[in-house]
Amino acid sequence: MYRSKNAFLLFLAVLSLNFGLNAQLTSVTDFIYKPTTFQLGWHALDDDASAFKDFASLRKWSMVYYPARITATKTIVSDLKLELALAFTKMRQSSYHEDRYLAPGNFFSSDLNLRYNFPIDFPFLERLYEPKASNFKKMVSKFGMNLYPVSGFGFTRRTQTQFANAATFNLGFGGTFWFVKNSFGLTAQSMAKWGLQKPFLRAGSNYIHHSIGVVYVSKGNPSRRRSSGNKFKVAKRKPGQRLKSRNRF
Repeated sequence: MYRSKNAFLLFLAVLSLNFGLNAQLTSVTDFIYKPTTFQLGWHALDDDASAFKDFASLRKWSMVYYPARITATKTIVSDLKLELALAFTKMRQSSYHEDRYLAPGNFFSSDLNLRYNFPIDFPFLERLYEPKASNFKKMVSKFGMNLYPVSGFGFTRRTQTQFANAATFNLGFGGTFWFVKNSFGLTAQSMAKWGLQKPFLRAGSNYIHHSIGVVYVSKGNPSRRRSSGNKFKVAKRKPGQRLKSRNRF
């Protein structure tokens, strides 16, 4: 009787572990197959040891004239997104203090952020769509927009400066204008980055990071997403009817 009870408890433990692993694998698989938003664009660095003064002074910005920032964004749930960003640029010593930057050098950053999208719908534009409408009206009816706060942590590598390596806390705001909802658009963002070193909020490694770029949404594998527990339902539409789409990406 005692052995039977132990065997039964062992069976329940193995069964629970199996269900737990399957649930975790399903969640990871669903996450992988969700749409991915890619961004390629330009960025500017306000990094003169007093980044939060003269916020809009373009003479303090460092940037290169080719796209040097790339991001990949995945949906966690609904409008909550996980964003990975990598950036590179060259430092401009002409706008910096000589005791801070020894010579013109390079800048690298990597960030892992969370952001929450607030979609902005344009019903009056959506109503322009009709099967027999002009191409211009059909194009305009696809416009959309979303705004988002963004926050996370990052790592910054500078050369030729006393603040060569710095972990950062990030906080910013941005928005995306969609030329084609949930597919193709233009995004812009400004983010303050505080170095995680003393004195916090006033560390010399603080800087502001501005960016603008083109975004494209890869839809992933719809059949896989629909087959995972029927979590993603496909809406039906009548002939000539256009489905509403929230600009969530």
